[in-house]
Amino acid sequence: MGRPGSTDRVVFELEDDGSSAPADRPGVVSEEQDGTGPARPSAPYRPRWPRRRWLLVAAVVLGLAVVVAVDEAHEHRERTVRLAAAPGGVLSLENPPRERWRVPAATGPWPSAELVVATVRGDVVGLDPRSGEVVADFGPAVTTRCGPEVGRPKTPVCVPPEDDPERVPGPGGTYLTAERIGPEPGDSPVSSSCEGGVCQWFGAITDARDVRVEAADAATGTVRWRRTIEFRTVGRAERCADGDALDLESVTLATTAHTVLVEGCGIDAWVAANGRVLERARSVRGDVEVLARPDGGYRAWARAGAIGTGLTLMFAPDGEGRRDASGAVLDPVATDGSGGAVTLVQRGARLLRVGEEGRILWDVEQTAELFLARTQREGVLLGGDGVATGIELASGAAVWRTEVGTPAGGAWNGYEHEVSFTDGRRVMILVEKPEGGTRAVTLDVRSGEERWTWDVPAGWELRAVGGRLVAETNDGLVGMS
Repeated sequence: MGRPGSTDRVVFELEDDGSSAPADRPGVVSEEQDGTGPARPSAPYRPRWPRRRWLLVAAVVLGLAVVVAVDEAHEHRERTVRLAAAPGGVLSLENPPRERWRVPAATGPWPSAELVVATVRGDVVGLDPRSGEVVADFGPAVTTRCGPEVGRPKTPVCVPPEDDPERVPGPGGTYLTAERIGPEPGDSPVSSSCEGGVCQWFGAITDARDVRVEAADAATGTVRWRRTIEFRTVGRAERCADGDALDLESVTLATTAHTVLVEGCGIDAWVAANGRVLERARSVRGDVEVLARPDGGYRAWARAGAIGTGLTLMFAPDGEGRRDASGAVLDPVATDGSGGAVTLVQRGARLLRVGEEGRILWDVEQTAELFLARTQREGVLLGGDGVATGIELASGAAVWRTEVGTPAGGAWNGYEHEVSFTDGRRVMILVEKPEGGTRAVTLDVRSGEERWTWDVPAGWELRAVGGRLVAETNDGLVGMS
């Protein structure tokens, strides 16, 4: 039998009328009943498939459609999860933001990766970024301390001070404590001169006690890690002075979503979220700051000191030291959550992409001050001239250039303010308007074409929380879609 749709002739049986047709003449009907009419060829035959076969084909087609639909739904869910967790990730930037909900009189807000934490009617609460509804109540604001307030912790850690005033909200769902350990310190060769309540100190602090830092799970109380920070000689005694007395015991903990800074007399150490001390950061003179990188790991730099001369200290996600980068490392302000860490280094007028082992993957002539967005294949940079440039991450080749303007206030290569957002297809850039205020300019990441602009209301500061844009305003919070 021919295939469906074939024009080949096939042999088929006629309804029995008492006569017979020659077996060797396919496609010829019998003569008239009186036997005198001429033989006539039949019309081309279109075979009819049995119903069972049609059902089989339909089942196969339906099955393929279901598989495709399931794959698309799975891919959509994965994309949604990635964007919701990514810094600056927004589920959709197809259209300008529209107000979805408003919570007036919300004070002291800060975003975690999943909730907006703020004080509302005297309580510290967590708000759902999709609806603005209260989904968590952490307790009265006067007795509750939540954090870390720097970075984007997945979930906030809230500590009632009356339980333990020394506990500090830490990274990774922990609370931290720190205490001096060891024998009482011996005398140091120091002296002071006080006049009119103002004291000058001379000499060095050569002995003080070490500090032990402990991180406990905020939910269960289980100790996750303990680390001892050893005392180091302080060359200038005034650094350990408090007025007319020396303070050799106090310890402070400053935490972010990924780091802990431990400070005290003879104690100055950055600790990774897993408790590993970033020893190399302690060895650099100057005001060192350690930042968690959006694609994993840490980088250390200083406004003054050795790092400021063109060296960035690099650390793996577990805190292990890596090959340092000669130049300024540019990390993306926003990503689409796709895998694959990207390290861009600005070295003079050259832009380099460096692999994990320090090998230079490409080197192009390009200058940038901000790495606005990273997707799976594209990167968007912003130069000091206000021109955004789209590059191919695989080669460093510039694909497009679009003038957008000067980034909004607070923008720097340390993520103090979110000045760009992405949904993986578009990038929204916050820039200063010539007449004052802020405008959002949204570009296609592949072509650089402008999709839309939006004047940000005065006093609004935008954040990405759970894949949604949330604005901190002068009188509360506004959620958008």
